[in-house]
Amino acid sequence: MEDEYEDRDIGIYPEYIRLVQMVREQERVETLLRRYTSSRDAEWIAKQLFEWAIEMDEVVRFLKDETQLLLKFTHDGKAFASKPNEQSSWHACYDGLNFLKILGESNTRACFREDPQDGKHFMLEWLEYNYVYITKVRKKLWEETGSISLVTKEQLAEARRIAEAKEEHVDIPSYLFEQYEEQMKYIN
Repeated sequence: MEDEYEDRDIGIYPEYIRLVQMVREQERVETLLRRYTSSRDAEWIAKQLFEWAIEMDEVVRFLKDETQLLLKFTHDGKAFASKPNEQSSWHACYDGLNFLKILGESNTRACFREDPQDGKHFMLEWLEYNYVYITKVRKKLWEETGSISLVTKEQLAEARRIAEAKEEHVDIPSYLFEQYEEQMKYIN
């Protein structure tokens, strides 16, 4: 009977360790933020970041469970990188633990340099847009198109065509980046 309990525990253990690591990172982030803002704000920001980290972990876990994706890519906690026999590509997609680890002294100081209240909002917007949304978009794209690339093959071809035309001094309006911004609004 005791052996059965131990066998069930083994499957849960890595997730428990990961959660403990994420809680420790949340505490580190909160301590760091207290240098730049009130304790109440630091606690609130750290909780928000932790919630995002949990969401990101779930998304990355989902993507890592997708067999077709794992045939082409490996994931190191920060990005999906193509395997040696595949076409070379790299797609940023942070898991929760690595997301919490990116917040350090220098980028925190930069966010709070001018005004603590603006710094708080700037930091949250910066992290949400550059990390949380990107991760969520990759999941949505995978579910709908079978690709985790933020830029389609057609958009890449158009960008090459525009670049070549500009080398020939032909003035073509670039709408490609507008399409990218539209794609980023696709979240939620």
